[in-house]
Amino acid sequence: MTNLLEKLLIEQTKSRFRQTNDNALGENKNASTVRKPLGYSHIPQHLADVVNAFTAGGCHRI
Repeated sequence: MTNLLEKLLIEQTKSRFRQTNDNALGENKNASTVRKPLGYSHIPQHLADVVNAFTAGGCHRI
């Protein structure tokens, strides 16, 4: 993973567990594209591909 990140010129960082300010961009994406349309409940693993397709498509119907 480190080699791929270096190749893509992406700086690898670490964040602290349950510290939303450490990963503000990711949390912002989760809030706007995942939690707003889908809510805050647990998303089961067997639905992960469907949820990923939904959010990658800008939350349009799949």
